[in-house]
Amino acid sequence: MDRRKSAARIALFSLTALGASALLARMFRAVANRELAETDQEVREEVLARDPDPESPVALFFKAISATEFLLTMNGLVALGTCRRGARAWLPVVLGPALVKAAGMTCERMLPLQYAPTSKDGRPKPSFPSDHAMAATAELLVPAYVLVREKLLTPAALAGIVVIPVGAGINRLVRDRHWASDVVAGWTAGLGIASVCCLVSELVFCKDQR
Repeated sequence: MDRRKSAARIALFSLTALGASALLARMFRAVANRELAETDQEVREEVLARDPDPESPVALFFKAISATEFLLTMNGLVALGTCRRGARAWLPVVLGPALVKAAGMTCERMLPLQYAPTSKDGRPKPSFPSDHAMAATAELLVPAYVLVREKLLTPAALAGIVVIPVGAGINRLVRDRHWASDVVAGWTAGLGIASVCCLVSELVFCKDQR
């Protein structure tokens, strides 16, 4: 039964990774051709028209929970806490941040540049895709999935954790640090990375069952 469930999850994660890759490729082309510029501007104006407070408790919470320091620390603790359960537990958790870093560097060097609407120092900053949205998605979903897989977290808690990357991405719009296309691409890339990491977990599990 466990082998059948794992096979179904392998198929699901494979399809999700392929779907995320296809969507990202389409978005890359759209950004390169400036197809989303008008929509991005409209979304930005709509968000700023609501006069959001980037220093509100909710905004500060999402800023803190999507910070690189927090995500790396949390992933490290989960990896250490599950290392006795074998590679299927700790390997995908360690792999997640490494893939996020590699994806960020690849995007910055190889993909069409899109600059953030504003930055802290006023200098143009590459913003596509959103590193914050990508990291929050991948580096929160992967350890959460592993903890559910190892029966250390309930599936209901995993559903609640999904809200956090969404809020982290929206918070980048509130802080006027990214365009909507940056955030959506970040979520998509993060989901693709999370799917690959979870796929690795399932493949290791199947190997252990042989």
